[in-house]
Amino acid sequence: IIFIHEYTHALQDQHFQIDSLTETADESELSPDQSLAITSLIEGDASAVMTVYSQEIAMQNPLAAVVLLAETFQSGGLTLPEGTPGMLVRELTFPYEAGMSFVTELYQAGGWEAVNAAYANLPISTEQILHPEKYLSGEAPLIIESYALSDTLPDWTSLYDTTLGEFYLREHLRSGLNSVEARDAAAGWGGDRFQLLINPETGDQAWTLSALWDTVDEANEFFDYYTELGAAVFGETIENSANQICWASEAETRCLMRVRTGAA
Repeated sequence: IIFIHEYTHALQDQHFQIDSLTETADESELSPDQSLAITSLIEGDASAVMTVYSQEIAMQNPLAAVVLLAETFQSGGLTLPEGTPGMLVRELTFPYEAGMSFVTELYQAGGWEAVNAAYANLPISTEQILHPEKYLSGEAPLIIESYALSDTLPDWTSLYDTTLGEFYLREHLRSGLNSVEARDAAAGWGGDRFQLLINPETGDQAWTLSALWDTVDEANEFFDYYTELGAAVFGETIENSANQICWASEAETRCLMRVRTGAA
């Protein structure tokens, strides 16, 4: 199975030069969200071919399929090192699991031609991987021109100024919500801008996440879920109004603000 997966990568590289897919024309870096989306196409394609191959073997010779799986498990190719943090496990497995579901949707929409065409029209967000219908309809993330945190803290060093994306937002939400709640809270994501700065003298950090949502209802749902997260992580609030809530601990102060904009 592993051989088939890697052989598919060789074919991908032969026809689509996959090593160049994460390079941008203007030499700017892709966001982690977009990079994970492209990786999901590549790994999801290889995983789908691997699955189809295994199914064909099983239909022709069920015993051969058992041997194939046994050899794969014995090689250790389907395991991660013990003690790997859960978030890292989910990040590593996302391209294979969600990516294969994404590629399967493309195949059902237009066969292998639709899968091949995706290499010329790359997915640009994990939202498109999680919701293939948004990729197929051409729905792209909204661009957020929010204020620059570096203008407020000019002597601090910027570590990130990028898009977080639906997958990484889910993972952040899991710091105080269960997986289903985090999934529901992140659904309806329309775009975001994540900024993280560090004070080079003290090591203090400051971050902001500005997000837009597809509908007002989904924005309100996120606000409610994040209120639950804050209560789970911090306990009591230090400020609580209809559209702003703040929490504090010895290590951190965090505020959640809801602002109605002209966009959805």
